[in-house]
Amino acid sequence: MFCALKTVSPWASRLLLPLVLAFAFAIEFGQAFGLVDKLGLGHIRLARIVIGSHFDWLDLLAYSLGCLLLLPGSIALSFPGRSKLKGR
Repeated sequence: MFCALKTVSPWASRLLLPLVLAFAFAIEFGQAFGLVDKLGLGHIRLARIVIGSHFDWLDLLAYSLGCLLLLPGSIALSFPGRSKLKGR
């Protein structure tokens, strides 16, 4: 999601990355509270797939680790003048 938004967004990576993580956490906690059913969309299969219906702590860990892996690259992209490949 970060990479897709980064291609179309003028926002700096250091701002976009926490926003994407917060969105992922919001969706996951929405699953914990049965958001799809509370919205009255539980009978729609596509809504259950997109929003999700099962909370898992490991998903939060995976989202966090994914952002940590993207962090060095996003910082490097935020400061292109500091690249070691500058002369190439």
